[in-house]
Amino acid sequence: MPMYSYSPAEMRLYSGKVDTIAAEIINKLSADGDIEVADVNEACLDAAAVLKEYIRVDKEITERAKFAACRTHTWAAPSANSLTKKNLVSAKMA
Repeated sequence: MPMYSYSPAEMRLYSGKVDTIAAEIINKLSADGDIEVADVNEACLDAAAVLKEYIRVDKEITERAKFAACRTHTWAAPSANSLTKKNLVSAKMA
């Protein structure tokens, strides 16, 4: 049995803090000599983009899971608005 059990409630990544977190990550890794960057600002933008994509994918997976649960159980369906947004995203990606 692992020493630590994972709980989704233990970590939250807020989109409003992504730029600050990305800058802190790059600055700390750079200061410790763990990475070398030619342009710190560009590295911060890259790290922020990765974190923002994580948030986007997490939200998409959550919506898909809710929808799948609704189809197999009698739980309340996701709002029509969220389904519409999901369909728009899917259409744009196709």
